[in-house]
Amino acid sequence: MLEGQTKITATIDNSGGKFDNRYLFSATSNVKNLLGAHEKIGHGQKVLFDNTRTQNVHEYQFKHDSWKNTTQPFKDYYKYMYKALYPK
Repeated sequence: MLEGQTKITATIDNSGGKFDNRYLFSATSNVKNLLGAHEKIGHGQKVLFDNTRTQNVHEYQFKHDSWKNTTQPFKDYYKYMYKALYPK
């Protein structure tokens, strides 16, 4: 790996089963938001507050410029996950 690069690995399950997540990777903005804003910046570069508090990473992800162009199923999934993980 070249200096300054970050390696990010993603698993795309297209089995049609319970864990099929290919729709999360179905648009360029989804990939930018998931792998760029959430994983690389949120967990990797900023390590938002502490790496065990993914809530901060999700909040950053929702505010990132790429969020506005993600697909509705992508938004629905992450909003559902956020509410399920961090009930008020």
